[in-house]
Amino acid sequence: NIAVEQTAGQRLFNVVVKNEEVASTLVQALQHSRTGRMQFLPLNRLRVQVPEFPKDANDAQPLLDCLRYDAKFKPAMQEIFGKTLLCKNTEVASHYRKSYNIGCVTIDGDKIAKKGAV
Repeated sequence: NIAVEQTAGQRLFNVVVKNEEVASTLVQALQHSRTGRMQFLPLNRLRVQVPEFPKDANDAQPLLDCLRYDAKFKPAMQEIFGKTLLCKNTEVASHYRKSYNIGCVTIDGDKIAKKGAV
């Protein structure tokens, strides 16, 4: 889905790990083998505050509510998708961005950042 790709950006390729010890071990292995770089999301370090979204909106809903995932990955999913509202078009997205000071993305993938950038 284009809205998911636009919201996640490069974070779509982050590797979710149990904790920073696992991440550290993997970083060392990558450095030793010189095979490249990766971004890791240690689940035990993620503390996400989900913003207040509009209640009973028929033209938008939290993007995270539209996704299916294993519950053990909830912190990572909240980190990447939990602060974005999925809206039916840019007019709706602009309205909610201003009214709720949240990031929005349309079903067509147009992203309106919390600070207003499109």
